Amino acid sequence: MMIPVSFFTVYETEKVIVSMLGKLKLDVNGRARVYEPGLHFRIPFLQDIHVFDTRLKLLDVQSSRITTSEKKDVLVDFYLLWQIDNLLLYFTRAGGNNYKAELLLKQKVIAALKSEFGKRTIQEVVHGGRIELMHSLKNATYESTKNMGVSIADVRIKRIDLPDEVRDSVYKRM
Repeated sequence: MMIPVSFFTVYETEKVIVSMLGKLKLDVNGRARVYEPGLHFRIPFLQDIHVFDTRLKLLDVQSSRITTSEKKDVLVDFYLLWQIDNLLLYFTRAGGNNYKAELLLKQKVIAALKSEFGKRTIQEVVHGGRIELMHSLKNATYESTKNMGVSIADVRIKRIDLPDEVRDSVYKRM
């Protein structure tokens, strides 16, 4: 049983927006109001609160198949650190759903990875250009996610591996 509560608390790691009958509550300037940390009032049953965690979040992606400039596939494990930057834009683009936002972020990072790996050979990816690759990957991801209301703090490649069907033939040649 849900008890109607007139007050709600916003903690230091959160921001809140309130909707009234499905529409965002506006401030004096006509923009949606973002509630900062503290104790706030709401009208029970008419207003819904949408709570967002503004701390850094980790998105860990395992084994994405990427093709290099030599048309050879590699499996890439990576992670990225992200956080909500523009709450209203995030709410309109992802509907306030972290799962949907992470899915969109994953797609954008994989697209950036394919673009960056498509310019390089396997040797360049594994040996010399890894730091440069991650730097350009972070910049490309930042540019593609600006309109989502999130900011990318870091993108790191954890592991680059050969697929199972290719690995055996490569080891035999070695």
